Amino acid sequence: MEASLRLLTHHNLQRLFDELGTLYQPVGWERLTAHFADVLRRLIPGDFSGVSIVIRPKNEHDLGSRHTTMSPVPPSWDILAEVFANQYSKFPLRAIRESGDLHQPLALSDVASRAQIEHLDVYHDYYRALSVADDLSVNFGSSGHRVCLAVLRERRGFSEQDRAILAAIRPHFERAYRYSLGLKAVKKSPRASRQNGNHAANSSYTLEDLGGSPGALSVLGLSAREAEVLYWVAAGKSGPVISTILGIRHDTVRSHLKKIFAKLGVENRLSAALRALQVLHPANPDTKR
Repeated sequence: MEASLRLLTHHNLQRLFDELGTLYQPVGWERLTAHFADVLRRLIPGDFSGVSIVIRPKNEHDLGSRHTTMSPVPPSWDILAEVFANQYSKFPLRAIRESGDLHQPLALSDVASRAQIEHLDVYHDYYRALSVADDLSVNFGSSGHRVCLAVLRERRGFSEQDRAILAAIRPHFERAYRYSLGLKAVKKSPRASRQNGNHAANSSYTLEDLGGSPGALSVLGLSAREAEVLYWVAAGKSGPVISTILGIRHDTVRSHLKKIFAKLGVENRLSAALRALQVLHPANPDTKR
């Protein structure tokens, strides 16, 4: 992620940072993939943005599942989604993803020529029906439970900025996804809610749920409370929201931010957040479309 951040222009860094607050907003599980697709669509231009959750069967009696949301929703999408699922075995990026290379942003145009793509059934039955010529994607999770983020375009080719944005935002999608999974599990288990101090009722913000740890930011020379404030700044939270999460006054948050800026030698929240993101490593770094 650090390398991808360094590649981004200041304009795209600001766009990414602005979008983090929206990404981490709590939404219902039923709306999660649509929420992700909308965030992706605003960050990387394309004709469609898609999010797929793929759960492989654990045994011969388990059917597994694949749920894909596309924004905007194409005509006859339910049929097209089933077509892609049935023809996924011939998808050009499948072998790469199933080898374990989940996190690298890859496009169809990276691995096959136009002629090679147009020779495939998946092109004629799926991509051509969408009037799409290229598909840039990245994944997170594991082989048994993974999420694919994809941007589809009518023309072939994606810029280095497109790829850098996708690489930089991927770990944040993963954190937001794991957070939603945890919240969903708590809501389904009243006993778990009681054991965790009624987590679902009190607050939808838990440091462990977002991945990483504020303690990791102590290497920047911050106090424990300053590290917590910076952690939530890096997650795109505003001052008032941070004060609610940490149970402190907004003026206290401002005071901590001034000290953080001074210690890091920066002048604004964006620069401070970028320093934090360089320290906070994404969860499960070794973990397909």
